[in-house]
Formats: sequence, C-alpha cells, structure tokens
Amino acid sequence: MTPDNPPGAGRLTKSQSQPGAPKLAISIFGGISVRRDRSEIPLANRKARALLAYLALSESGRESRERLAGLLWPDTTEHNARASLRQVLLDVREALGSFGGSALTSGRHEVELVRDAIELDLTVILLEIAAGRTPEALLIRSRAVETVFVGYEDLSPLLHDWILASRVQIQERLIRALVQSYENNLFPHRQRRLLAEAVLLLDPTHEAACRTVMQLAAEDGEIGLALRAYNDLYTVLDEELDMEPSPATCELVADIKRGRFDEPREPLARTAEPRLLSPAGAPVVAVLPFRLLGPDQAPGYFAEGVLEDTVRLLTALQEPVVISSNSTREFRGIVDLQHVGRSLGAGYLVTGTVRVAGNLLRLAVELAEVASGKLLWADAFDATELRFFDAQEEIASKIAHTLVPRLRDAELHRSRGQRPEDLTAYQLMLQARELIFRLERPAFEHAGNLLHEALGRDPSYSPLHAATADWHSLRIWQGWSSDSEADMRSVEAMARSAIAMDSGNGRALAMLGHNRTIYRREYEDALNLIDRAFRASPNDAEAMMWSSPTYAYIGEVAEALRRAERAIALSPQDPFMFRYEHFVSIAHYAAGAYDEAAYWGMRSLRANPHYTSNLRFTAAAMVGLGRPDEARPLANKIVEIDPDFRVSPMIARQAFRDVARREQYGRHLIEAGLPP
Repeated sequence: MTPDNPPGAGRLTKSQSQPGAPKLAISIFGGISVRRDRSEIPLANRKARALLAYLALSESGRESRERLAGLLWPDTTEHNARASLRQVLLDVREALGSFGGSALTSGRHEVELVRDAIELDLTVILLEIAAGRTPEALLIRSRAVETVFVGYEDLSPLLHDWILASRVQIQERLIRALVQSYENNLFPHRQRRLLAEAVLLLDPTHEAACRTVMQLAAEDGEIGLALRAYNDLYTVLDEELDMEPSPATCELVADIKRGRFDEPREPLARTAEPRLLSPAGAPVVAVLPFRLLGPDQAPGYFAEGVLEDTVRLLTALQEPVVISSNSTREFRGIVDLQHVGRSLGAGYLVTGTVRVAGNLLRLAVELAEVASGKLLWADAFDATELRFFDAQEEIASKIAHTLVPRLRDAELHRSRGQRPEDLTAYQLMLQARELIFRLERPAFEHAGNLLHEALGRDPSYSPLHAATADWHSLRIWQGWSSDSEADMRSVEAMARSAIAMDSGNGRALAMLGHNRTIYRREYEDALNLIDRAFRASPNDAEAMMWSSPTYAYIGEVAEALRRAERAIALSPQDPFMFRYEHFVSIAHYAAGAYDEAAYWGMRSLRANPHYTSNLRFTAAAMVGLGRPDEARPLANKIVEIDPDFRVSPMIARQAFRDVARREQYGRHLIEAGLPP
C-alpha cells in the first residue's frame, strides 16, 4: 500500500516542528472540535474528527493503520476499510495544510499526531488543576465527562465501547488531579473550595469532596453554603445509591450546626458584613418560618404567609432593618438562635408557631435578643382565615414598636400595602413561590400556571402581579423562555400593573426601573422609579438588588456596589444569590476591575450555569484580564443556550450609557469567541 506522504517528504518529527507556530487545538469535551489559531478547521467528515481525537488522546499519539481501519470501519472488508482510511487521511492533510501546516504524519504502517504540534483540551484542563485553578469547562456544566466525544458514539460499535471506557478513565484522571490540588494547603481557601466543587459536579456522590466544600465554606463563614452542600449530597446518595452519608460527613455537619465554625478563619474580603445593614445602629431582626403544630395542622401556606407578609410589612420601615424571608426560610424547626443570628447578621430573632384551634388559627410569637437570649416580647393571636391579615399586621407592629419605640403609627399604617380580595389567589401565590425556589423547570412552569390562575381569581392584587413579573424575569435568565421578547414584555406589563394597584410596591418599582435601563436606556425615568422604590421599601433586599445595575450602567460604580452589597447583607442566604453576585460583577466590569468582575461572575456561574447575562459579562471580564481561552467555554455555552445570538444587535441596545464602554464590551465578547 502506498503511504500517504509523497516520496521524499519524510516525517515531521518533534525536532522538526516549528517553535511558536500555532498549535492544532483539539477539543473532546462537548463533542469534537478542531481549531488552529482560533479558526475552525473545516472537517465535515465525522470519522476524520474522531480519528484526530482518538490519536490526541492516545499516550503516544501514534496508532497502526490496521487498528484505525478496524476501529472506524469494522463492518466492511479490510481492503475497503484501508481505502476509506487513506481517503480520510488525505482529506485531513488537505484541510490542515490550508491552515498553514500539518500536525498529522503517516507512513506505510502507522499514523501519528506530532505531540508538540497539538493542544488537547484535556491536557490544558489537567495543567490548570495542577496549578490550583479550576477550569471553567468543569464548572459550566455538571457531569462534564459525559460530553466527551458526544455525538460520535454511533460511528461504530468498537468506537462506542472505546468512548465509554475513555470517559471512565478521564473521569478518574480528573478527580485524582482535583483531589490532589484541593488537598494542597498551599493553595488559598477559595481555590481549594472551587476544586472540590468541581469534583462534585463530576461526581455528586463524592463524599470526601463534599466534606472539603462543607469545611472550607464553614471556615469562611458561609454556613448556608456548607449546609446546602450537605443537603445536596444527602439527596443524591438517597436517590442514586439508596444510602446515607458516612459517619464522618454526619459528624462534620453536626459540628457546623453546633457552631464550631462560627468564627471564620479566613473571611472573604468581598463578603458583605452585617455592619452594612445598619450604619446608624438600627436594630436588625430576622423572622424565622413559623412551625406548624397539632394533630390538625394548618396548611403550610399559612405559615409561609405569616413569614412573607410580616417581613414585607417590616421592609417598608426605615427601622428596624429586616432580613429577607428568602434567607430565613431555610431555618425551619427548632434552631440554635445564636448560630442563626450570626449566620444572618441579625441581633434579634422572631419565632412562632401556628396551631388549628377549632375554626381559629392560633399564632404564638416570640421576639428574642440573640446576644443575651433574653425574651423581649411574646404574644398569642387568634384569627379566622378572613382575619388572618389583621394578625400579621399586629405582629409586625409589635415587633417594630418593641425594637423601635419611637416609631410612629402613621409610618406603620403606610407600610400595610394592599390585601388580597380572594384568599384562594393568595394561597396559589404562596404555593407558586415555594415551587419557584426549587429552580427545577417542571416545578417552575407549574408555578407559572398557579400564578396565572391566581391572577384570574384576583386580578387587582399588587403583590401577585409583582411575583408574576419576577417569574417571567427568572424564566428569561434561566434560559427556559421559548420567547424571551414576550417574557420581557410580560415583566414590564406585570410590574406596571403592580404599581398601578399599589404605588408603594417597592419591589415592582425597582424591577420596572431596572427594565427601563436594560431595554430602553431611559436612565432618568429608571432613577425616579428606583428612588420611589427606596422610599417605599428601604429594607427590601430584592428592591435593593434590582436598583444596582442602573447605577453601574450610568457609571456610578460606587453606588452600584453599595446597593448590591447591601442587598446581599439583607439576604445573605438567598437561594437566588446568583442574581446578586451577577450584579456585583456588572459593577466591577463597569469600573474596569476585571479580576473582581470575573470572581463574582464565576460565583454566580457555579450557582446558575444557564444565566446568559452573567455568562456574557464573565466571558468579557476574562478577555479583559487577557485570558480569552478561559472565556471561550463560556461563549460556547451562550451559543448553546441561544444559537441565534449575535454581538452587534445586542450591543446596539446594550444598557451602558458610555458608548466607549459599550463598544469595548462588544469587542470583549467577540474576542471571547461569540459571533459578531
């Protein structure tokens, strides 16, 4: 058989490869792609791509023609298989040659990829891990190894079996490397925790990695994150292996709950501190979920309603400062008040119970000081369903007056807002809210159905319109919208309706202001709405959060950061923290602090890998840092979520007021690999 290299051409060996020449970049994660100098090599033949990837992954980069022919063409004669292989090799050399050279050599018996002429994404990932860095390729999707050679399993049965075996080996190599690095105490806490989190994304049942995440998070003062890691492990072990965590893991979670890690060893400099809540010394209170008691328990939504509405009433006051119910909702049952207070940055805690007593609901409520454990106020309230909101308002009033005796009744009266006319609509809204917190698509879509059913029952209830606006917003940024333009219009319409029904709905005002900035660049109108939101709800975490990006986009970065940090302090355990972290990232990007923008963007990414706005800003920040290769996986994820995305039309309507900053953002996105 005639070799594919022409006579006299010789073999390109390592010593003959040209130093500094662009390498052939071969990616096996997410399918197979072949690039040189950032340009895709036009290889239409899938077997040609598979051949290159197979050689790239082999130890020597060399394989016999016989093996390759049998692997890729097992269902034909040896003669035909070798002829097909010869044609594929010619196609590959021609494609590579048009890009300035060939990394592939072939002789009579063997085919070889020249090692120092190629760059395999797996090799790059392993080098990053060894340096203590966590590759974005392992963070932007769970079980990333399952995407190795994806779409090529059907080429032949032999190749299929080889791909499955290779995935197992790659998974083992990655986990060994990650474990070795996260166990290295010379690396900073944050890097080690990221490495351990990457192990859990590859293998959610890896208990040692979970314990590392739990311990490092607890030592950094992020108790909520540590407990969520344990809960996730418990769930996956139960569902996938029908087993419980080991005694070592259970002992660690017990230590965390007992407060062993309450004094953080190395707190993150960027973490919002409780002092941000009350610079003037205002008392900070957290209302915990009420417990349901008795054989005839009240429906769960009544307990949720007490929490939600009591907090909503308190957010409308200047004092006391109140922690968001988003953050307190995880502290159910009997809890260690001092531990909870420290976790939330609260000096005072409200606890209570709900019990059915005949036709009445009996609410028992206590307000205690965290530091001393002293009970400051306790009371019981009996209410029918129809008088339920009177009881909530009285509870909020007693809390506020106890902590801030000088509070005027007129201020409390203004905080009351609107009541629902239909109790069933109110119940549907609370049920929908519980489903939304899961951030699982079927539950999320069901929540949307409940909200729209509730709107049909009570179309004039302002909080219901605000909740529906937020649902549409989350639907867009989760990448779950089939028509993002329609959902954007719904956000606007629902927020406007909420304000029309209750001009003091701070959350709706802030959301509408955010939309005016994002979609219309109507900055003055946005700032007026945000000012109204702050006057209406000075202590609402979500209203504060929505106000931050507008200040970033108009160039007032310090104010943008102040608002985002205060929002985090008001809801330090928020299940939607990825939105807060993304808005911090935007502010840092607007200031040109790309390292901080990338840091906060990656935090948001780990919690929500489908948040396209965050993917864009994080990729742009990586380019701004001079690390475009780290931005490329993020750009690929954006295109995967939104195949029609183009930079130019997006930049044309992008929200930065400064045109130069807007154009720079566009250049960063294009350099990250997004289509112009």
